[in-house]
Amino acid sequence: MMRLLLTLALLLPLAACDTFSAGDADPARIRTDAEAYTARVADRIVELSLAFTYVNVSGRTAYLHGCGGPAPPSIEKRVGEEWVNVYNPVVALCQSPLTPVAPGDTYRYEFTPRAGLPGSNVVPEWDADGVEGTYRLVWSVEERGDRRRAISNEFELSVEDGN
Repeated sequence: MMRLLLTLALLLPLAACDTFSAGDADPARIRTDAEAYTARVADRIVELSLAFTYVNVSGRTAYLHGCGGPAPPSIEKRVGEEWVNVYNPVVALCQSPLTPVAPGDTYRYEFTPRAGLPGSNVVPEWDADGVEGTYRLVWSVEERGDRRRAISNEFELSVEDGN
């Protein structure tokens, strides 16, 4: 119960702030550095390193939100024909100046998501049935005054057993 309350206390303020306009963004705006990555799984914790580049094709300055820099993206896994959110980063709840990206410019981002497998009692949780599969990144970007979901290309994730 305490874990649920802690998770809700961390995520509910984020959900209220992260409203998006209708329609998903052009997937070409985020490109991962590779088409395949390897995650390490040890002690029921998933860890991997990802890097991607965002291209501002909006025609206006875009802004990246976060606390002390842009917040990490969430990660979705393809399950059948659906995309299921499996990773939501835990981020600090503070206001920092937005990171501007001028029209036509790029912004490179690297991050190392770490999450517990279901039942591990670790937050954030890697909420998927298995780790291997097809994934994409979803990043919150403000363009033309609207918050939009910038979606990456698909990439494959395999597992290196760390135990």
